[in-house]
Amino acid sequence: MGSRFKNRWLVMAAGLAAAAIGLGPRLALADVFDGEKAGQGVVRVISGGSWGTGFIINDQGYVITNWHVVYDRRNDRYVTNLTVILNNTSQAISVERIMASSEMDFAILRAAGSLGPPPVPLATLTPKPGGGVYLVGYPAVAKAAVGSPNVASTSNGVLSRVIPGNWGRGGNFPLIQHTSEANPGNSGGPLFDACGRVIGIHTASPKVGVVEGNRIIPVPRGAGIFFASQITNVVSELKSRGIPFDERSDVCAPALGGQVKDLEAREKAEQARLEAAEAKAEAARSRIETAAAKAAARQAEEQVRSMANQLLIWAPIFALFMGLTFLLALRKPRQVVIRAGREYSQRISQRIHRSTRRSRERTRIAIDRGLVMSGVDPEGHPVRLEIGAHELRTPGGLVIGRSAGLVQCVIDRRTVSGAHARLKVDGGRILIEDLNSTNGTWINGRPLSPRHPSEIRLGDQIAFGKLKLNVSQL
Repeated sequence: MGSRFKNRWLVMAAGLAAAAIGLGPRLALADVFDGEKAGQGVVRVISGGSWGTGFIINDQGYVITNWHVVYDRRNDRYVTNLTVILNNTSQAISVERIMASSEMDFAILRAAGSLGPPPVPLATLTPKPGGGVYLVGYPAVAKAAVGSPNVASTSNGVLSRVIPGNWGRGGNFPLIQHTSEANPGNSGGPLFDACGRVIGIHTASPKVGVVEGNRIIPVPRGAGIFFASQITNVVSELKSRGIPFDERSDVCAPALGGQVKDLEAREKAEQARLEAAEAKAEAARSRIETAAAKAAARQAEEQVRSMANQLLIWAPIFALFMGLTFLLALRKPRQVVIRAGREYSQRISQRIHRSTRRSRERTRIAIDRGLVMSGVDPEGHPVRLEIGAHELRTPGGLVIGRSAGLVQCVIDRRTVSGAHARLKVDGGRILIEDLNSTNGTWINGRPLSPRHPSEIRLGDQIAFGKLKLNVSQL
């Protein structure tokens, strides 16, 4: 009991240390937005007799655009002949529709191979009002007015607010209100922050509804007011389908007018802060591992003490047996004495073996009480999993991983796979099984072979990739 409370105290201490040094999201420093660079990953989506805008998210040919760009609303059907044209080129590349959401107005397209230009990064942290935003795309009016080639244009504005709403087709999801000028043709285009990461997907001339409580309030169209779906609406779909993309979760902060010295000073200060945080986290991990080692040492000491007690009980009996054997040797044939001695030695060995086994079994986890896995992740944040007895007996086993839709016990850390490992009960034992995870599962530094369960005991250290957790009784 004392060991368990000590481990809890150490986990709390690690959390307080992290809070004291101000652990939080990393900073991305913005200087001057480079529209030409951002436009490399922006494409024109040709859909029947019209077009919209899209953007490349990886090197496997995946493109994001609006649902209404690929859907023929006049004939109430999807357009089957879809192509994209890369920025500053005239070559049309065929793409297919992977999925589309009319409710959230986005679609995922894919070409047969890599499209070539560098993909754009996606920012999954909710942006703050007041920051600069940039809309890149192919407005139809600009091309019609000057007959311009297929070159993306950029407009800038301010992020006004992030609100819950929809596009008039139901649902409730975050929308970004901004002032970057948009026109037909910009639909499906990326809305960038000042650091060059996509924060939203623009919908031109939207029919917007703001959700307030249980009411949906229509928003009238107004000059200089535009809306975009926050990119997080798409990110969840990409993750569920296993589609790779460049995810950025750091805060975009201005670099104060491009002053290089100030930028370097900010970066050095940020690096020093992160190094201090890592040192604090490492110290907390060391304390927790030391506490676990002491608990294991106490358990080993109890085993040795139990064996010593058994020897104290059986040693006099063995001495008496030897004395009797000597007396019998004087009166019985030698073979009889040897046989009796062998049989008695076997009985003594069996009893000691059973006693030692019972002593070892005391280190097993009491299934009817459940278990705790606790530790500190590589970023210094405390992690604690409490798994009750009823959860351990989940039919088919309790799956641990990062994807909430696939597992019963969620660990939201990058080192953990979507479905990483499974806990299950076998007789009086608790087994852990690696589910062919990306970074592997380890017990006390020993890697587990996928699909080969291994027993875990009190004091063991279980590693899910780089995340190390110590096992204790609940």
